Amino acid sequence: RAEPEPLWCAMHLMLAMMQDNPTVQSACATMPVAIPTDAGPAETFLGLLLRAFSACVHACRGAPGIGSEIPRGPDAPAASLLAIMKLLTYWMASCSASLIAFASSPVTVPLAMDLIMLGAHLGLFYQVNIEGLAAFLMGLCITADPKEVDVSLLMTLVATKVGIEEFQRKVDGLWRSESLQRPPRGLPEFRWYGSHFRTL
Repeated sequence: RAEPEPLWCAMHLMLAMMQDNPTVQSACATMPVAIPTDAGPAETFLGLLLRAFSACVHACRGAPGIGSEIPRGPDAPAASLLAIMKLLTYWMASCSASLIAFASSPVTVPLAMDLIMLGAHLGLFYQVNIEGLAAFLMGLCITADPKEVDVSLLMTLVATKVGIEEFQRKVDGLWRSESLQRPPRGLPEFRWYGSHFRTL
């Protein structure tokens, strides 16, 4: 199990590598990078990331909350989940292979739907950010190619389980959040989002 801070740094290193680089994005979705110890099929970085997403969701279900203040750094298990979701959001918005893999998965879609209705047990900061990013991810899934993904099923799932107004409220809550719109300006201060994220 990776500690939150190193995993946060690793996800942002990958984000920097992928930014405005379709070649890296495509390679990460298709190139084998790991061979399981049981001699199973080799895994891509995308496959590993989706497994990490699932593991982080399950780890956060029993994690303690942090209250209403914005954390000063990524030292909680929920920070690992947030980092993975940020990377997925950027990647899925610009790479169809990663979008199709997430949107057609019987594992990741139910987990994302559950995260949209996370609730406040992790604290208000993580609630706003994780719920908003989960809604953003499902919104991206709905934009997938209908020939590759059952988009109508995903739209029905969102409408019946969350509701269109509540779904939009989650996205708006993230977009208006202080951590996204008004990050600290001091050089040594920790930022949860970079300026490029606001242009997605």
